[in-house]
Amino acid sequence: MGYIAKPLFHPAFAKATAGKKSTAQHQHGAFDLLFSLDESHREWLLATSQELEISAGAILVQEGQEIESFYILIEGVMSVFHPEQQDKPISSVGPGQVIGEMSFVEGLPASASVKAVERCMLLQIPFDLVRQEMDRDPVFGADLHTALLHILSSRLRLLTGKLSALQNGPAFRETVRHESLALALDNFKAAIFKTRESETKRQEDAFCQNAQTMAQAYAHLIYELQNHLGDQAPGTPQEKDSLGYKVQQELAPYVLLSDFLNRSYTKPRGYAGDFLTIANAYNDLAIGNGRTGELLDRITLESPAVKAVKNRRKLLTEEIFRTIEEAKGQPVHVTVFACGPARELFDVYAQLPDPSILKTTLIDIDLQALSYVSDKKDAFRVPLPMELHRENLIYLALGRRKLSLPPQDLIYSIGLIDYFNDQLVTKLSDYAHQLLRPGGRVIFGNFHPDNPQKAFMDHVIDWKLIHRNESDMDRLFEASAFGHASEEIRFEEERVNLFAICRK
Repeated sequence: MGYIAKPLFHPAFAKATAGKKSTAQHQHGAFDLLFSLDESHREWLLATSQELEISAGAILVQEGQEIESFYILIEGVMSVFHPEQQDKPISSVGPGQVIGEMSFVEGLPASASVKAVERCMLLQIPFDLVRQEMDRDPVFGADLHTALLHILSSRLRLLTGKLSALQNGPAFRETVRHESLALALDNFKAAIFKTRESETKRQEDAFCQNAQTMAQAYAHLIYELQNHLGDQAPGTPQEKDSLGYKVQQELAPYVLLSDFLNRSYTKPRGYAGDFLTIANAYNDLAIGNGRTGELLDRITLESPAVKAVKNRRKLLTEEIFRTIEEAKGQPVHVTVFACGPARELFDVYAQLPDPSILKTTLIDIDLQALSYVSDKKDAFRVPLPMELHRENLIYLALGRRKLSLPPQDLIYSIGLIDYFNDQLVTKLSDYAHQLLRPGGRVIFGNFHPDNPQKAFMDHVIDWKLIHRNESDMDRLFEASAFGHASEEIRFEEERVNLFAICRK
């Protein structure tokens, strides 16, 4: 696409995001129910639960029927829908999310149906056993109710914001406070309209000119979103949610033009940032609805947050080679938590004269991700000492599953812990510590609060992550079996992703 060299992101990004504090204290992530509980209460809940496997297309919950258990989705994707509109899901449920908590609290039948999109594994926890334990142990009851209230209040706040947006309409356009955001929205939509018009009329010169205008309008919109909806912007969380939903309503038709934004927004694997979304970013190939959609995809692929995702591949390649150099010719053992497409490993193997020196273990819960990696492995020029394990890292971290591995020289995860709250990250750190040899290192990647696209990710494409800064990562390692702060913290070139490194 020769008509655009580089999107022009607003020069005030750094100023707008400088000095932001971590948002880690406002945590809502995967497996919130389990890891909001005291450890002894969590252990009881896990010991009481039973695993339930259901096949693709099976109905787990039927609207109007009584529910007798909590369900925590461990593997797979489920859809929520009304029976009259089975072809139009209301939402998706991904790993770590809870089903049935409203019926438990209210004592009422299910308000919607839940169906498995693919083979799913769940934890089933009967209501009657939970109530018996609550009667026996009032502290457990208070702990559980508090955890459920956090989940339900978060969901209610989001729904309230959406209802407010629907009832009040685009009122933010009538306020001076949000005038610059409204103007940025109008300019972006106008730029897309003009670009598409020149595409339809096959006016190449006009298309190239409009492409540059569209890139500038996109960059300015991101900047205004951060000013009005970012963590440091004025307003309550409820006000920001309401405003964010109004903005999302206006941008949804345009977001769907870009393959990257569309996939992030619709979440076909139940969460944003799945293996194929990341693989497509690594491929750096613009895909979209027509040339205008491809252009929007290209602009997105060159935005700071997506460039940060692409940059982490290079940074991890460097760290793997650093581990190989430290081994001084001895075989190196590396394990990857939530491996995704694992392109950094193939980059390393392609440069090694003797790939057998690097023995890797890749763990992921997503069978499709592992199949993707397996195909890459099979197509490689030589056999690779690469083991693939479909395992639930939560189970491994809690000791419910065992994986026999030799002492590891390096363990890393680059797209996982920003979905997890502090308690779960600490458990994952403990598990990494257990697997490492003395002197071995762990590397955890996390989005930093200075991410200039955080408001866009949070409110427009619903890619909500827990952003952490350097002190957050130090605190997490100090609270874990490592017992000390990070040895080093690196940033990729955009300084949007940090990588905390700790040695055993």
